[in-house]
Amino acid sequence: MWGRGAPLALVAVGSRGVEASMNTGMFRMAGAFIVVLLTNVTVLLGIIASVYWVDLQTHPSWVARWRPQIKVALGAVFLAYLYTESWINNNMGPQVYGYHWAT
Repeated sequence: MWGRGAPLALVAVGSRGVEASMNTGMFRMAGAFIVVLLTNVTVLLGIIASVYWVDLQTHPSWVARWRPQIKVALGAVFLAYLYTESWINNNMGPQVYGYHWAT
């Protein structure tokens, strides 16, 4: 019923499926890298903006009164974020930290 050429046709279709899945994996990896990069830049710019905002508060308020402590707390939070991200990259799988590090 299938004839002699059927297995070759199935192999050819299967190999195109492998190429398509490799391209999908590459796009997934590139997408994960871009998302992680944008997230890291956003967090860094947010911390920098917060530190500058605290520095610019001159009128008497709780921010001006607690300025050094707030800046230390923001720095500690950022360092904790970096440490946590580093720990996740070293101890978890690519499902957690991104597919771009998996290959």
